[in-house]
Amino acid sequence: MPERWKPSVTVAAIIERRDGDTSRFLLVEEHTPEGLKLNNPAGHLDPEESPQQGVIREVLEETACVFTPDRLVGVYLSRFQRPATGEDVTFVRFAFGGSVGAPDPARTLDDGIVRTLWMTLPELSEKRIHRYDLLKAKMEQSDAIDDVRSAVTRTLQSGNRVWLVGGAQLSPEEAAFVLSPAPDPKFGWDSGMYDYAWSTQLGKFLQQHVIDGEVVLSPMSGVNSNENIPLLIARGWRD
Repeated sequence: MPERWKPSVTVAAIIERRDGDTSRFLLVEEHTPEGLKLNNPAGHLDPEESPQQGVIREVLEETACVFTPDRLVGVYLSRFQRPATGEDVTFVRFAFGGSVGAPDPARTLDDGIVRTLWMTLPELSEKRIHRYDLLKAKMEQSDAIDDVRSAVTRTLQSGNRVWLVGGAQLSPEEAAFVLSPAPDPKFGWDSGMYDYAWSTQLGKFLQQHVIDGEVVLSPMSGVNSNENIPLLIARGWRD
């Protein structure tokens, strides 16, 4: 009898604190395969745990606070394909609302957790901080980097230079890698594949229109892959 398919079950906590008329939400800043990100306290359900037990444990491990769940906010399904292995992964996430006590100063945070933050919604809307809802909106567009190409074009045509911190795959292939607006038929909602596709599209655009460029800083050995990205400079414009 074939093995029965099962999704990976995860839990997450949505924790709000009122400071007068201001709402703040408890987040963790953590290292991920895609770099340093903000996230709700969350993680995988352990064997023999209930979802409520799992979310209490995850919040304690990631924030050092005791979480008291008082409601189920929702159950969410997410599917993607890992770029490195091609593995098809499906997550079912149980999101709970509730409250926390003060952090236990004797506890250390989980590996990978940099710090905890209480943030307001205006702070969360700051685009210099990664937000999946903004990324998701881009993934749903048919030409997600049109604004980037326009900014590069204006800058180079005005005689200025463009500095690129990673983000451009200078591929010898004739065509850039293009995905359909999410969910892509093959890669679904895999944000890593969309990031790769956008980088090849930007790289092909630069190859077609930049007169001169150079790599100012190349990747080095012994450096974390999330931080080991090249620094490039582009000069001049050609139609």
